[in-house]
Amino acid sequence: MRQAQQAAIKDEKTRREVDYFWQQQEYFSSGGKGRKGKGFQEPGRKRTGWFLGTIREAHDS
Repeated sequence: MRQAQQAAIKDEKTRREVDYFWQQQEYFSSGGKGRKGKGFQEPGRKRTGWFLGTIREAHDS
């Protein structure tokens, strides 16, 4: 039972992270001003990393 609760908490956290990620993508692609630095991707650059892997896993399930 505890494992199921922990899995549910983890899934909810992942959903929030995915929602936040896509909100940020929409904001930056619409010309929103943002801090250019760590984590910011220029348009056209290849986007890779652990976070996108997490998103793909969440999207596929």
